[in-house]
Amino acid sequence: MVATASRPERARSAGAPVPGRSSTETRRSAKSDARPSLKVVRASAPAPAPRIRRAVVVVAILFAVVLLFGVAASHVVLAQNQSRLDALDKRARAAQATYAKLRYEVAELESPERVIAEAQRRFGMVAPVDVTYVNAPPAPATAVAATTAAGGDDASEASVGDWRRVKAELAGR
Repeated sequence: MVATASRPERARSAGAPVPGRSSTETRRSAKSDARPSLKVVRASAPAPAPRIRRAVVVVAILFAVVLLFGVAASHVVLAQNQSRLDALDKRARAAQATYAKLRYEVAELESPERVIAEAQRRFGMVAPVDVTYVNAPPAPATAVAATTAAGGDDASEASVGDWRRVKAELAGR
């Protein structure tokens, strides 16, 4: 709808009184005469730039929210893992204390004084008055080695013969 100047009020001058109207109505119509003519415009879609801007803002907000949830979730996982580490550390310290205690007990049980005391108590063993050392005759294998070193070429025959003698001696034991 376009306002047109076909009305009789517009044809008159702004300052002239209109018959049948009060002075305030005349002033209002004078003000309306000074306004430009208006056109009715059909509603159209918003410009693409505000839509894109709105979409970018929405996506940015969603990204920020997801990022904050991700950070919160990672902190939860970090706290859970830290509590597991603390529990494992506590168990390791307890195991180390137990290990140290058991090593001390083993050292006490292996001490020579305790072994002697236990042997005397359980088996009735007593400490000897004097100690006698016995020297054993040389072993037959030592005699074979001495014969082999002194024999030369006949040493191989002698060592085989001596081996048979040594074997028979060992079998007799």
